[in-house]
Amino acid sequence: MDSKFEDDRKVTDAQLNPRAQAFMERLQAASRASNDFSGISQWLIDNTTDPRDQGKNWSFKDHEFQEQILNDGTPHLVCRKCSQVGLSEVVVRLQLALLAIFPSTTAIYTLPTTSFARKFTKSRIDPVIDQSKVLKAMVPSGNDSSELKQLGNSFLYIVGSFGQGSAISIPADVLINDEVDFSNQQALTTFASRLGHAQLGDGKGIRREFSTPTVDGFGISKTFEISTKNHYCVKCDS
Repeated sequence: MDSKFEDDRKVTDAQLNPRAQAFMERLQAASRASNDFSGISQWLIDNTTDPRDQGKNWSFKDHEFQEQILNDGTPHLVCRKCSQVGLSEVVVRLQLALLAIFPSTTAIYTLPTTSFARKFTKSRIDPVIDQSKVLKAMVPSGNDSSELKQLGNSFLYIVGSFGQGSAISIPADVLINDEVDFSNQQALTTFASRLGHAQLGDGKGIRREFSTPTVDGFGISKTFEISTKNHYCVKCDS
């Protein structure tokens, strides 16, 4: 009797309710240290879909360089990038993964202007959530806007650097600055000060800056020059 009871209690991963399985995956990911991002890229593969084909999981094919950027747990990472290399798409996924994996996380995603930020939410952020069973299940009913997203008990503010609103006064754990060179530089500095009491990044918070460069000594180039300067060399097949 006891033996049969034990056999009946065995449940494989494949038999778990999809929502329960996703919950277990988040627990396993969150059990790592707050500066261990080594599983972020795999989490995105498992839990988000290809924007061109929702029947397929997200893939880093032909964009393998993105994985090292995502899995880097450095508190402050700066990326001076080429245009049209898919980084905005993957950074959105990074942001949502952090909110899903680490409970009670507050994040701020900045873009140059408020109107740009609203359009970006509708075209880039909302589709990722809607096409992910895990992320969509974490959004409370009736609590969704172009400026504020809630995933479980984590919150994401999407704001413009010019004419920034109340989000600038909210303590944050994660700050992502997209299109740095086209943003209000003073506002970005003020946003960075909101990481003072963060729970991630060994108490320093997690900050990510991305932009195509404009002129030397300004914006992303200025910050990159005082960084460790890792470079990616991609050979052209032609």
